[in-house]
Amino acid sequence: MGLFSSSKPMTLEQTAEMQANEETNKVPGIDAIGTTHPDLVANDRYDEVDVYEQFRGWGDYAKKNPNWLRKKDESGFLPLHWAAGEKEVSLKDFEIILNGYPEAAKVKTTRQGGIPLLYSANNPHSLEKVKFLIEKFPLGVYVKDKHGDTPYEVLEKRLKKEGVYNRPMESLLKPPDKKVGGSRKRKTRRNKKNRKSRKSRKYKK
Repeated sequence: MGLFSSSKPMTLEQTAEMQANEETNKVPGIDAIGTTHPDLVANDRYDEVDVYEQFRGWGDYAKKNPNWLRKKDESGFLPLHWAAGEKEVSLKDFEIILNGYPEAAKVKTTRQGGIPLLYSANNPHSLEKVKFLIEKFPLGVYVKDKHGDTPYEVLEKRLKKEGVYNRPMESLLKPPDKKVGGSRKRKTRRNKKNRKSRKSRKYKK
């Protein structure tokens, strides 16, 4: 071996995992009220309310208490994980939570090892949430949980099972094409040939 060993370039999957792990390690430890509406906990009313009330007003609370967005519960869930997977969290509140701490889109939970996109994919009640999460972390479609499942695979299976899988959805969630560069080059060569043939025809006339 020479003095300088050449390392292989990282794959998209490896890059995605690296980015997710780096962001996950930055998040502080567990906070018991991290993903539960603080007012409910303070008044000891958590078991008395319905599911909708548990998630009501998250957007407003996030605006006033931005540090709340960085608090985990015992499963390693941030507010964004819950907002992504719960239909009771409105799209408006979800956007506020996501934009308040966009790096949370890369954070894995402790137990399952899933990023928020995985939970949104597993509960596809709002395609808009999936779109927003992919915009924040495009490589998130590659991040596997502890079972080896990716958000793309989870949503694909669910939608096919429900009979609503369609081409627009497939193109939205399809992982980035690793051969895009090669296809562009081929198209460029074809375009050059077409231009030359057009010019030759022009001069013959």
